[in-house]
Amino acid sequence: MKRVNKRGASNHLEMILSFVLFLGFFFFVIIFLQPYETNILTTSIVDGAYYNFLQYTNEEVVQFSIKINDAPLDCLSIPLQDSFQGYKSVFVYDINKNFSNSKILDKNIIIKNEKLNGFFNIILVKDFIKPEEVLTCSNVYENYLIGGIINESIISYTKIKDLKIEYDSNYEKLKEVFAVPGKFDFAINSEIITLERPIPDNIKVMAKSYTERVILENGTIINVEFIIRAW
Repeated sequence: MKRVNKRGASNHLEMILSFVLFLGFFFFVIIFLQPYETNILTTSIVDGAYYNFLQYTNEEVVQFSIKINDAPLDCLSIPLQDSFQGYKSVFVYDINKNFSNSKILDKNIIIKNEKLNGFFNIILVKDFIKPEEVLTCSNVYENYLIGGIINESIISYTKIKDLKIEYDSNYEKLKEVFAVPGKFDFAINSEIITLERPIPDNIKVMAKSYTERVILENGTIINVEFIIRAW
C-alpha cells in the first residue's frame, strides 16, 4: 500500500489557503475601498468644479476699437449698434490705458474726455452695472471708424466676490451647484480670491491649475491663475 505524504499535503493546503486569503483581501480592497475609483472621482470633481466655476462667474464681454477723427468737443454720444443692445456697462480707454468717463445712456455710448482724438478701445459688459455716473452728452458723433469686434466670455471679479460670499455662508448648497459629492470637499485659490476649508491630515488632495482672464470692476482685464483642489 502506498503511504500518503501528510507533510506535503499539508504544505499544499497551506499554499491554497494563503492564495485564497490573498485573493479575498485583494478583492476587498478593490471592491470596498476602491482606491482607483477615488482617484478618478477626485479628478472628475476638480474638472467639474472648474466647469461650474466658469458657469458661475463668466461675464459676456464685447471689445472693439474706434478711431475718432477731430472731435470738436470734450464729449461724444455714439449710437449703440442693435447687436449690442442689452449690455449694461461700458469702459473706454486709450492706447496708454487711460480710462475716460463713459456710460450707456438711451442706447448710446457716452464718452467724456478732454482729448477725444485717435484710437480708443471699447469694452461692453453684459451684466455688470457700474456705479451710476452723472454723465450726459447731446453731441451725436458719426466721424469714427470701428475696428474688429471680439465677443468673449471672461470671469467677472464682481461675480467672484459673490461666489466668495456663497462659499463662506452656504457651502453645502454651493457643493450641490458645483456637483461635488457629499463626502468630498473643494477649494479655489488665486491672487484675487481665496475659497478654503481645512484639509484633514493624511488625505490625498487632487489639484489642477487654470489660467483665465478676469475683468475687474474698473474695466481692467488681467490674467489670473486659479488653483482648484478636491479631497
